[in-house]
Amino acid sequence: MFKLKQTAVALMAVPIVLSGTVYAQTGTENRDESEIQDLGSVVVYSRGIRESRFDTPFMMDVMDGSTLKQRAATTTLDALKLVPSVSVSDTGNPQQSLVWVRGVGSLSGTGMEDHTVDVVIDGVSNGLAGISRPLFDVERVEVAKGPQGVLYGHRSSAGNLLLKTVDPHNEFEASIGGSLGNRKLRGVNAILNVPLSDQVAFRLAAQRERRDDFIRDAETGKRVSIKDTEYVSGKLRWFDGDRNDLILHAWYDRRKNNHPINMADPLSHHTLIRGLPMGTWRKNAGVSLTYKHHFDFGTLESITAYQRHSSWIQRPVRGYDMLEPMFAGLPPAERRIMDNYYGNIENNKQVVSEKVNQLSQELKLSGETSAGLKWITGVYLERRDRDFSWDATRGIQGKLGLDNYNGDFVRIFDRDTAALYGEVTVPVTERLNVVAGLRYSHERLDHEETFYPHPANTLSSHASFSHKLTDNLVSGRLGLNYALTPDLAIIRFTKYGHKSGSFADWNTNISREGGAKPAEPYECFAYLYHGNWLKISYS
Repeated sequence: MFKLKQTAVALMAVPIVLSGTVYAQTGTENRDESEIQDLGSVVVYSRGIRESRFDTPFMMDVMDGSTLKQRAATTTLDALKLVPSVSVSDTGNPQQSLVWVRGVGSLSGTGMEDHTVDVVIDGVSNGLAGISRPLFDVERVEVAKGPQGVLYGHRSSAGNLLLKTVDPHNEFEASIGGSLGNRKLRGVNAILNVPLSDQVAFRLAAQRERRDDFIRDAETGKRVSIKDTEYVSGKLRWFDGDRNDLILHAWYDRRKNNHPINMADPLSHHTLIRGLPMGTWRKNAGVSLTYKHHFDFGTLESITAYQRHSSWIQRPVRGYDMLEPMFAGLPPAERRIMDNYYGNIENNKQVVSEKVNQLSQELKLSGETSAGLKWITGVYLERRDRDFSWDATRGIQGKLGLDNYNGDFVRIFDRDTAALYGEVTVPVTERLNVVAGLRYSHERLDHEETFYPHPANTLSSHASFSHKLTDNLVSGRLGLNYALTPDLAIIRFTKYGHKSGSFADWNTNISREGGAKPAEPYECFAYLYHGNWLKISYS
């Protein structure tokens, strides 16, 4: 269980001097046909330093806020779908959604502990929970392809998405907008930026959108549910115009009824409801304090953040229109028993819920010398506690011996992370740069699992197990960036990563297997070749 809420507040009150990315000047254009983009004008921050995209030693895509709006991207998962060589299996539930970058990713949805692509929002790691976050008042999105474990840890073994929201500035700004569309789409959004003094500014962004589900009740013809999304973000900024920059950021978002419904024929867009429970919601809330200080030799940045992610999903175990094909092979008498059993709402419901509390602190120092040497080093600390429950308790125990999962499965994941990292880009000649990075991370996972069976469940009994996993992880990368011409660079990279062990959410019956078996830690290697052209044509 999470016990650090008071600590989170205390940490944010500590005046840790930090620095960070200077304000982005994104030059990303919309990728229409025959469009030409000048990579030298696109500024990116995926390596923790400000540099031209042309100089970045790995493949990446950049989209600014106007591009995302034009392409109707409303969530971080929508943004990933726009990126070449990124594949997405969107189930509407981050727990079971899958993301692959260049074919690297998980083969099945094992749960929220299985990270291959991290979502980093305003410098704060969100993991899989980040793919449900809304896109509004966004400055830019960067998608880095390939292992990013040196700077971002084991959650980025395939890549990551870096999202930057708009910071307060010293000019008054106010806007309000709306949206209308099919299936009774209606929405409203607003942005307000107020300079309170020469050095202090406040920014508020809010959005609300509702839309009917496209699934209808097969008997009544009515929409099954209404999809509802709301988001609010507030930022207070102090900037002395010289060396210090402080931003206090608080946010909240909620998505309701966005989880898909189990249907016998998904293409029909109709299903039998008959009072079965159909409700879901997913919430994110948090607060962060980012403090930056610019020295003559570099920039120091600190990000302290506390965030909470929670979800609740109530669904039938078997939809009414799924009963006929599922039990078609049973004798008529047994089939009637199963139809009556699942026809009772108390025997045909399941609730999946989870709560994630995360407290993190990152301190990093970066800079660039007059000779062109770029460097970054940092420390990262994180406490992440997660409670997961799958309550499939029925009203009665099944009589055919087919209901051994009748009960409540509860899992607790408490993970502590401490990491040191650093990376340097050394100009060997005018054309040749060498990039070398290393990260050492110590991780400890305390895992508890408990099964509470139905009182009449004779196939299983109450069981509880606890596990402790400790991993010492090392990630590194070494590469060469050679400029053949002023407009063309060839890059060769070798990357080594190490992913920590964990447990799946959707394990089978705990009491029958004697406890869950952990996924073992593993090593991964990547050998990358690619070229950066100063001007790239998209088609």
